[in-house]
Amino acid sequence: MKQFALAALIVAAMAGPVSGRSYDDLNAGIQLYNLRQWNDAVLALDKALAANDLVPSLQFIAHYDRAWAHLYLKQYDLALQDYSASLALRPSETQVMIDRAMTYLNMGKLEEAAADIDGAIAAHPQLAWPYGLRATVNVKRAQMDKSREDMKTLLKLLPETIRRGTVIGIINWQIGEIGGAEDNFSYEASHGPNNRYAWLWYSLAEVRLGKAVPRRSLPDFDKTAWPAPIIHFFLGDMAQDAVFSAAQQGDADATKGQICEANFYIGEWLLQHHDQAGAKPLMAKAASDCPTGFIEWSPAQMDLAGLP
Repeated sequence: MKQFALAALIVAAMAGPVSGRSYDDLNAGIQLYNLRQWNDAVLALDKALAANDLVPSLQFIAHYDRAWAHLYLKQYDLALQDYSASLALRPSETQVMIDRAMTYLNMGKLEEAAADIDGAIAAHPQLAWPYGLRATVNVKRAQMDKSREDMKTLLKLLPETIRRGTVIGIINWQIGEIGGAEDNFSYEASHGPNNRYAWLWYSLAEVRLGKAVPRRSLPDFDKTAWPAPIIHFFLGDMAQDAVFSAAQQGDADATKGQICEANFYIGEWLLQHHDQAGAKPLMAKAASDCPTGFIEWSPAQMDLAGLP
């Protein structure tokens, strides 16, 4: 975005009158944003916009950058105002619709987020990534069937060259294409150096397909570092309680993520071994406690929804 912004800044400055101070404040705001100095960036962009003499293309840049700065500062209401101002200047700008949807999502405003994503998809139906975001929103809305349909569309629109990897495998897993997921996880476990999470998913896919844990594909890993305890659990070398004890080692951020993963992967393991009673409380914890950005979050929601 920044390369685009600077190019637009030059073109717009050549196209119309801009006061020296407004230009300087806008340029300062952009530079401060690049330096991740969010508060100072906001102040500079406030001054640039307050002068009220920026041409529309520069107003768009100022509002858009200020929206992102507000977003990083978790000032969601102010971010929304700037995203809306950006869209008033460029109503069909898909990226701004998606960014505003992400802001709504952070605020828990699911219907508003869905409306923006719907608008982005209507404007550019061949773009793949808005379908992935709408799938996430639909998971949060407990609309699992709609989420799966969006995931299917996402996979169809993705270029063939990037239809590999753990994330694509998880999408295949969630829409019930377990054979495709197995191929994704197998490839990633073999080609990704030390890709321990791909191996965990590959193991789950093999068990689901009635096969054995793929010991030959086990990557090299530090047997003392996370998620080694989960790997040992899958191999039958560590008890469930010991995994949870290991998950609680580390600082607060680390333990939160580790406990989330322990709940999910052990719950998923039990689920694939037809122990729904044992899996359900663990999957419920994963669904409620895993951060939204974790790859385990969405499958935890879907698996929990499917449990009696």
